[in-house]
Amino acid sequence: MYRLFKSKFYIALSLLIFVFAAGVVGFRMISDATWIDAIYMTVITVTTVGFGEIIPLDQNARLFTVFLIIISVFVFAYAISVITEYILSRSTLKNIIQRKTLKKIKRMENHIIICGFGRNGKQAAEKLNAHNQEFVIIEKDRAVIERYENPETFFVEGNASEDEVLQKAGIEQAKCLITALPS
Repeated sequence: MYRLFKSKFYIALSLLIFVFAAGVVGFRMISDATWIDAIYMTVITVTTVGFGEIIPLDQNARLFTVFLIIISVFVFAYAISVITEYILSRSTLKNIIQRKTLKKIKRMENHIIICGFGRNGKQAAEKLNAHNQEFVIIEKDRAVIERYENPETFFVEGNASEDEVLQKAGIEQAKCLITALPS
């Protein structure tokens, strides 16, 4: 999902750059404006500020300005929606995934809780997967969770020595608890 937002973001950014470049080149060629005047006219046109024309515009230049305004309004609206969606989805997507994970954990019975996902915890998870045994991993390092999280592996973020974290992992319905800590 992150790749989708990333690609949308780059598309929006590319469209903004394209509209700006097209506006500058268009004003430069159609109305024989200087580069500075073309940049200024493009900025006041695409941002819809509209201070006023600093260069005289003939019929072709006016049609180009109308076209540039219409295109830039749509491109800016798209870019703002993509950026807003990206910002909002980063936090809400994590919350949705976390809630779904906690619901699945609550439905588990006779599962195993692995405390820590270091070398020993990974080995325990591999063995449990090989025997089709349900398990939940408690890990306090967010980077480890993000690295190994997938739809079949359930993580609870936190310290396994805290009762609240153990309850989130379903300690009441668990068959056993594996502390995968180095000796």
